[in-house]
Amino acid sequence: MVRIWDLRRLMVPLSYFTEKPFQNWTHKTADLLGSVFIYTDYAVPVEALRRELARILKSMDKWTGKVFQHSPHVSSQRV
Repeated sequence: MVRIWDLRRLMVPLSYFTEKPFQNWTHKTADLLGSVFIYTDYAVPVEALRRELARILKSMDKWTGKVFQHSPHVSSQRV
């Protein structure tokens, strides 16, 4: 039996786990990380954007503060 994201239980044969590799992301906790992509114009002031993002995160009750300890990555990749 495997408990899935919506708390239901899924019956999976033992052979599934012995034949297919898997990652256990919830060994200690169910915390997961996510990514946020903000697509902007090249003229956007990056430092001001970082400060605003930090302000928004600090105001959220579900944000644990574990991530965003360093400046977020800024990529100049064209879409």
